Amino acid sequence: MFAMLNDVRSAERPCLALAVRAGHIAERNVEGKRFLVNALRRRHSAVQVGEGRRRRANSFDVWERFHGGHVHATMLAGRFPSVRFPRASERGESVATPPMRTFISGRVLTLFALGLTTLAPGPAAAGHRTGPLPDSFGWSSTGPLIGPKPDAGHPVVSVKDPTVFRSKNLRHPYMTTADGAGAWSLARTSSADWSRAADAPLAFRDPDPNIGNRHAAVPQVFHFAPHKLSYTVHQTGPPAYSTTKDPAGPGRWSAPRSFFDSETPALTESQGSGCWLDFWTICDRSDGYLFSDDNGHQYRSRTTLAEFPNGFRDTEIVIVEPNCFDLFEASNVHRLGHSGTYLMLVGALATGNDWRRCFRAWTADSPGGTWKPPADTEANALIRSNDVTFQDGRSARTKDFSHGEAIRAGVDRSHSQLPWRLPLLTQTNSSC
Repeated sequence: MFAMLNDVRSAERPCLALAVRAGHIAERNVEGKRFLVNALRRRHSAVQVGEGRRRRANSFDVWERFHGGHVHATMLAGRFPSVRFPRASERGESVATPPMRTFISGRVLTLFALGLTTLAPGPAAAGHRTGPLPDSFGWSSTGPLIGPKPDAGHPVVSVKDPTVFRSKNLRHPYMTTADGAGAWSLARTSSADWSRAADAPLAFRDPDPNIGNRHAAVPQVFHFAPHKLSYTVHQTGPPAYSTTKDPAGPGRWSAPRSFFDSETPALTESQGSGCWLDFWTICDRSDGYLFSDDNGHQYRSRTTLAEFPNGFRDTEIVIVEPNCFDLFEASNVHRLGHSGTYLMLVGALATGNDWRRCFRAWTADSPGGTWKPPADTEANALIRSNDVTFQDGRSARTKDFSHGEAIRAGVDRSHSQLPWRLPLLTQTNSSC
């Protein structure tokens, strides 16, 4: 399910964003003596267990084996104090998607909620600002927005990894679906506004003969004007793409095609026990870039606009962390208006603190440039539980915020965001 978050400090209606995802699982008991990490991946499942005991979570027991569960999303809204907000005509949208945590007790599956969030500068931004980002961040959250809608042919227990765009006066979130057996596929829904999203039906993509029952997850949808086509980038194992002329309609997408014939040497030499996943494509005026992550490395490949979607090469590592949980998953890159600055979001676990999900951030002058960390520490993360408040004085429903996507000002390949007003949708744990 999805929930909407509002900034109670702001008189303006906040921008909204939407994203959903449930991939990795991390758990830690109240005393902080134990954590479980289970990566639900196509190619591996890694579990790390420390000493400790099982604890109660959301009224469900936490066991050593985790699977897919119910998903609900939360929409967040935030603001940057002392910074002028765009007027309604200037606002845009963006989506952010975090990984979800899942609990299982007998036959009861609970999937962590997704959080839809709007980013805004925190109190520290009130002082001197010379860059496009504030010194600290503040967020607020609503309740659920969208949840899984199983039917006879789709026993889904979660929806996650969302990507969102606007078309024909509707918002169209695409997302991953997962069932209790671990099968992942894709779906979309459409609504005029978030208040109606919970009632909108899910349109599953597997009836499309070009999609079928194959593994597919973590979609990203954007329009590529030179081809007059919309692309969905997703993982089928390796990074793949499909195209359509109408992503908001019931028509077919093309059969998935891989960006690469095989793993790149940079990946093979560095991935260890990790995987190649969470693919993100963005273009500037001359080139297209494909980002990916999972194992403490942030990879980047490049092609020219003339060659796109073919010709990706020169794969390199642009960020690396010795601890893979510090650079975990769900990277996405956005352009901040016309500032000339690009923002990269990457999901992480607070390994030096409570092992909760958070987002770190880096900036660069171009997608192909050097990435610098304005908000990459646990103490100054882009989003973490200590920066989030909940609507109407409700107690915190979660301390985890992960895998999301920033809602765009448009639908094109540049993934432009309005500076100082960045909506995010993230995954969070919940009792829903």
